[in-house]
Amino acid sequence: MARQEDQQDGTRRLAQFTRDCLASGAGRQVLLVPLSRLPADPVRGYRIRMAREAGAPLAAADRGRLFELTNGDLAVAWRGPAPDEVDRALSLLQRGLGRGAEGSCFITLFDLPREAAQLARAIAAAVPAGIPAPPEAAQASPVPLDLPALAALERQLAGTDLSRFTRCRPVCRLAEGARASLVWDRRQLSLVELAEALAPGYDLSADRWLFRRLARTLDQRMLALLAAPDELNGAGPFALALSPDSLLSPAFLRFDAALPAGLRGQVLIELDAAAILADASAFAFARDFVQGRGYRLALGGVDASLVRLLPPQELGLDVSLLAWSDALAVQSPAGIAAAIAGTQPVLCDADTAAALVWGRAAGIRLFHGALARA
Repeated sequence: MARQEDQQDGTRRLAQFTRDCLASGAGRQVLLVPLSRLPADPVRGYRIRMAREAGAPLAAADRGRLFELTNGDLAVAWRGPAPDEVDRALSLLQRGLGRGAEGSCFITLFDLPREAAQLARAIAAAVPAGIPAPPEAAQASPVPLDLPALAALERQLAGTDLSRFTRCRPVCRLAEGARASLVWDRRQLSLVELAEALAPGYDLSADRWLFRRLARTLDQRMLALLAAPDELNGAGPFALALSPDSLLSPAFLRFDAALPAGLRGQVLIELDAAAILADASAFAFARDFVQGRGYRLALGGVDASLVRLLPPQELGLDVSLLAWSDALAVQSPAGIAAAIAGTQPVLCDADTAAALVWGRAAGIRLFHGALARA
């Protein structure tokens, strides 16, 4: 019974890991070894031991994790390139496990978040019929930040290179019958990876007031990173999420002074809707200040209800970043198009064909998410 519970927990943890990578954009490689498909012959036990030994170097790679699934399958996840370990593991597994009845290779390598949907289907298939799903209460949930944990995290951030947690996610133009073309990158911090490395067990955004304080600290560190000599040489157009307070800080002025001439006028500042609502006067002052220096501004973090409450054009903003969700999917594309009229719309978290169809019906041509691959 204990063994079965461990396997169910492994299945649940891999499913949550996949969702986290999709939500955060954190890049991971996942090798799935479907040991359940091995024939019940005298060498089955040997093959299973060999598969575990072959996957061990990958589990020891950067951010390596091992998952044992409900049906006995094995999954190994890691971050970053590990070509030598991958080649060795694949060679050993292919020799030891062979191929399935139809000649297809037993093992599959998934690239997250791009292939999150395919991995999710494989995970669902790993739960045999008749085995109940483990209760949600049994899952270990991250706890909200408290003041001591926030203070400890801020001390760590002072000496941490944030570039290891920074991800560039493309915003692409998707035209009918044409290849996707890159328009700009969104430079984002992976909060999932940052919490995993510096504050394990904590949900950084659960307490919104403490998260606002943390967000200002992260803004300052990100601006300092981008203002470093040669950091932006050769960079293309990009977007950066900042708070109105950060736009009026000395760190922003240093970033502005370090910005290469070729990028002047090509940087988009994303302002979160919650920050605008929290202090409308600070937002208005910051908006006029940065637009006067040639930056474009985007309204970020908005859903169907917020975009009507905060019409982007009336706020004097240039771009609308709509978050794709089930709630947005049932909205009239024409109604949303009217609400964001006068701005350049982007559909974010566009990971499905349904998002693409809805976005095009709303007149949207710029997409961010799994569909946006130039």
